[in-house]
Amino acid sequence: MATAEQISTLKALWFHDTSTRKSIAAALGWSESYMRSVARKAGLPDRRAAPFRQRMTVMIRGQLFENATVAAQHFGLHEDHVHSQIWAGRADGIGLGQGRWKRTAPSPARRPLTIGPMTWESRREAAAGMGVSYVRLCQLMRAKRTDILMARAMKAEAKTIADRISRQHAA
Repeated sequence: MATAEQISTLKALWFHDTSTRKSIAAALGWSESYMRSVARKAGLPDRRAAPFRQRMTVMIRGQLFENATVAAQHFGLHEDHVHSQIWAGRADGIGLGQGRWKRTAPSPARRPLTIGPMTWESRREAAAGMGVSYVRLCQLMRAKRTDILMARAMKAEAKTIADRISRQHAA
């Protein structure tokens, strides 16, 4: 157990601006964890929230905030989000939502797709029309296997024409 003299030394060093937890523990000959437990039992405040530690001021789009917590409250965000955006160099995007990162072009799956004589509204429609899975169609397109894609498209067109002729004869 810590003596009264050691606790008074701990209290004197605890509030000193230049003392670190490591240096205080070394001066007393204790481990940091033991020093923290003695400090807790002695009723000393948590050093991480000591008043001599200054928080970083934050500037977002020309508006200066006292710290990241105040900025986060102003924009209705979490403090960690403000810190991560600042560290990533995107402080001016804080509080703007997803506006800067929204896709402007439609996704490749929704664009019209033309292979040979056939045109489909999307890749999913093309995959269904050619009788392959969507994943397989994307793999073939990525591998630039136009021979297989063209053969499938021509087979799909032949089937479409045959269906159209059979409907005309049935009517």
